[in-house]
Amino acid sequence: MKLKFAENIAFYETGDGSNTLINKTTNETYHSKHGAVQESLHVFIKTGLEFILSTGHRPLKILEVGFGTGLNAMLTADYNCIEPFIYHTLEPFLVPLDIIKNTNYTRYLKQKHLKDYLVDQYKKQTEQELNPMTLYLGNCELKVFNTSLEEFQSDLKYDLIFYDAFSRHSQQEMWEGETIAKVVSLMAPGGVFVTYSVTGNLKRAMRDLGLEVERMAGAPGKREMLRAIKPKI
Repeated sequence: MKLKFAENIAFYETGDGSNTLINKTTNETYHSKHGAVQESLHVFIKTGLEFILSTGHRPLKILEVGFGTGLNAMLTADYNCIEPFIYHTLEPFLVPLDIIKNTNYTRYLKQKHLKDYLVDQYKKQTEQELNPMTLYLGNCELKVFNTSLEEFQSDLKYDLIFYDAFSRHSQQEMWEGETIAKVVSLMAPGGVFVTYSVTGNLKRAMRDLGLEVERMAGAPGKREMLRAIKPKI
């Protein structure tokens, strides 16, 4: 099947100087306008990855909903550069290669080569129209599925969910109970779910599914974010 790519997108410089993208049709940005990198570091790395690693959860399997520019994947590989782990990510509309190449994320990475590795492998595998693409960032085996969450199927149960879908304003269905139930069904016992958003519907759906819900301090410019933990039994 032919790969599907995002259209009508452009760079947008966020408050911390890092780039994100904006969909010019919906006016929706891929990351916080207050700071793309600082939001990803706070929500997904500090509150998600760092937290679950502190519990001794090994080996780690991550599912990201919303690959976008690859920022969360690169920051994850940059943080967890020693232990091998699996990272699966969903993106129904891939960002074109020329945009991936011109993000300014290298300056924020300790391992400067990660972006070059991502770009080189992304180029080769999109040219071959592989789905999923299998990329390697250090010890991270990264599989990029050009598919929606609704269509995605996996026998794996994931320890950590990065829920980086577009906001409820432009993708209401991604925050409804049926979709959240699908995500929770993909989580391992003791698994952790993190997202930048806190909505009443999301909190209720998580609690109805038996998860422990925590409202956490949000990234700069945002008051709150959400972390939820699936019971071990």
